[in-house]
Order: sequence, then C-alpha cells, then structure tokens
Amino acid sequence: MQPHWNSEVHKMTVIVRKKFLEKDGELFEECQRQYAEKQDKALEVGERRESTWQKLAVLLLNKLLEHI
Repeated sequence: MQPHWNSEVHKMTVIVRKKFLEKDGELFEECQRQYAEKQDKALEVGERRESTWQKLAVLLLNKLLEHI
C-alpha cells in the first residue's frame, strides 16, 4: 500500500488497518489478497492495452508507408 501524501491521513490509515487486523485477521488477509489480485489484473489489462496500441501504431505506420 502506498503511503498517503498527507502524514496525518497516513497515520490514521495505519491505525484503522491495525484495528481491522486485530478484530478479524483472517478477513483482513482475505481482503488484502483480493486487493492484490485486482491490482495485478489491472496491471495486466493495462499492459495488454499498451501492447495493442503499439501494434496498431505499427500497422498504421506500415499502411502509410505503403502509400508513399
């Protein structure tokens, strides 16, 4: 988890996370795991999207060069 730019917000977040962990550690771990999975999937989607745009750019450039 990235720290917040505001130190007070970051401190409060740490406190809340600690309380949540103390209250129900198993649920906390499950939520963390699900969050990590979602972040990984979002990263993969972004990488695929970037790759697709790069392929389209190459195709467009090739088409333009054919007509010169």
